[in-house]
Amino acid sequence: RTCGWMMWNWMASSLFAGASIVCFDGFAAYPKLDAPWSLVESEGVTHLGTSPRYFQACRARVTPSESHDMSKLRVVFSTGSPLTDEDFRYVYAKVKSDVMLASISGGTDICSCFALGNPTLPVRVGELQAFGLGMDGRAFDRDAEQFVVGEKAELVCATPMVPAPVCFYGADSESSVILNLPGSRRWRLQATASRRRRRRGGIATASSLAGDDANKSRYRGAYFDGKPGMWYHGDLVEVTGSVGSAGGVVVHGRSDTTLKPGGVRIGTAEVYRFAEEHPLVEDSLVIGDQLKTGKRAGDVRIVLFVKLTPVRRRAPLRRPAVARPPSLASAHRRRHPRAHIPRSRLRSLPPPQGTELTKELEEEIRAQIRNGASDAHVPALIKEVQKIPYTRSGKKVEVAVRDLMAGLEPKNVGALQDPTAFDEYRAMAADW
Repeated sequence: RTCGWMMWNWMASSLFAGASIVCFDGFAAYPKLDAPWSLVESEGVTHLGTSPRYFQACRARVTPSESHDMSKLRVVFSTGSPLTDEDFRYVYAKVKSDVMLASISGGTDICSCFALGNPTLPVRVGELQAFGLGMDGRAFDRDAEQFVVGEKAELVCATPMVPAPVCFYGADSESSVILNLPGSRRWRLQATASRRRRRRGGIATASSLAGDDANKSRYRGAYFDGKPGMWYHGDLVEVTGSVGSAGGVVVHGRSDTTLKPGGVRIGTAEVYRFAEEHPLVEDSLVIGDQLKTGKRAGDVRIVLFVKLTPVRRRAPLRRPAVARPPSLASAHRRRHPRAHIPRSRLRSLPPPQGTELTKELEEEIRAQIRNGASDAHVPALIKEVQKIPYTRSGKKVEVAVRDLMAGLEPKNVGALQDPTAFDEYRAMAADW
């Protein structure tokens, strides 16, 4: 958690409820994949916050209900991206059968959730249980201009809500702003404005992206760009009606990353769910690439970038243990054995090898997506990559990659976990 993500504020606010906070700092799979579950056991954690990526890594390799004491655990929160049906089943089959699994979705803009868990309602596979208290959440069809149930549509809040920001801080001449954190709707809209200026030959300066005018034009344009009085949050959702007008809710992804091949509206989460179920796909990223030539010019094709599961290399041989008095140095070697392998031996180790993306593997991935979803979800193009770019808050950077492939250089690269993650996509875009 960082101060740049609303989850930090949520975590800190639990102190006011008299709770104690247990933080896991660093890579969740270090030194072993089950490290967070060990922390749950040792510290008696009652409410655990994690992500779908961690569940995906654990599914086939970790069974906490058998290897750890989960008796104190009551609630598991998940956020950062939509939780798949397989993740729900994993938690109840291999973590704890009577835990409350709460998939939650909101925004840094409001420092709150639109849809989240509710201890008075049953947990249904694939759904966020209900809209939050005081949140008049709906799925709004822009074309039909009506609220819909059982259909994919834009997430809106139809009436005023307590956590809504009332303005953007600062004047046009000022460069300091709030509510412009990476991943927020305003951050995405400013990136779009910057791209439009570049297309017109203009330059987007810091001051042109800061503050607001007396009429709150930028604020209104960011959140109220449709039917008057309704907050548009930028998510593609489906209200199932399982608990009436209060929910449940299925999040299909960002509305600004919605794929529309042949006019069919598809959320990116629908593709990830089945692509990443393939045992050789470690991670993936999907974009909608607009065709510029041919009979389908103007239509969108689905492009899937896959990071394949690496082949594990054999661990280096270790020297026989030698009896010696304990010391700080020897204790450090026990904790970090690889750090003390002689450099000559490290250089002799074979480099890690990756699985090759063959035509047969491509067809397997396509078949998995087709059988799990539909023909419309099948990517027209599958490309192998070494890195999948994520923001510091753990969200896939789909829009920026889409822009790169369209010949536009993305801004806010500093918001990435790894700024070099764009390098191979940039090189690929040169020959796109």
